[in-house]
Amino acid sequence: ENGGVGSDNWSEDGSTSGGGKSGRGDAPWLFMFSDKGIDPKAQFMRYWDIYTIALLLFTAIVTPYEVSFLEPELNLLFIVNRLVDGSFLFDIVLNFYLGYFDIDLGKWVFDLHKIRQGYLRSWFIVDIVSILPFDALGIVTESDKV
Repeated sequence: ENGGVGSDNWSEDGSTSGGGKSGRGDAPWLFMFSDKGIDPKAQFMRYWDIYTIALLLFTAIVTPYEVSFLEPELNLLFIVNRLVDGSFLFDIVLNFYLGYFDIDLGKWVFDLHKIRQGYLRSWFIVDIVSILPFDALGIVTESDKV
């Protein structure tokens, strides 16, 4: 298949353009209105990957300290954690549109139906469970056991 949204070789009719961005490739944030998946090599995805790596580092450093030494409460850290959760939620939505390389076919897949089926069968459950706000549940139920 041809490149996805954000790809240098994708055009409105799905044909390759041979160079330069065309069609909706110039606006990767409009991916939800496209009938093709997002090209994982697009510039937007590079920036998004850097952003999510920074969020993962923050989570890996702050969460163990927070769980070990802090009581759940509504404060700045709680708000920052919800913003991080929101970013990871957006990442889950993004994964329903993100093209992938199929080793068996030897080519990139940008068909949304195939992308969504593959994501639901692979990392979706892990991703959903990982963003559940257990600290918020602890505050709401006023329990330290959550």
